[in-house]
Amino acid sequence: MGVSPPVTYMPLRTTELSLGSELYTNIIGLGALAAPSGAVAKESLKSSVRSRVKAETVEDNFAALDLGYELASN
Repeated sequence: MGVSPPVTYMPLRTTELSLGSELYTNIIGLGALAAPSGAVAKESLKSSVRSRVKAETVEDNFAALDLGYELASN
């Protein structure tokens, strides 16, 4: 039998609600996955987010990305 990978719990839903909306779970999760892997630079993620979301939600999405990075560091 193989070795099971470690499991990490991250409170994405609770964290998203701190932003006042349920729209940001995916961006929080993106940051939480990207931070420990280091596969993509944070600035590259921000550039991609900026190009894909409505202009009026860019700052909230950036805040969500930052929260994801914070979750991963805890």
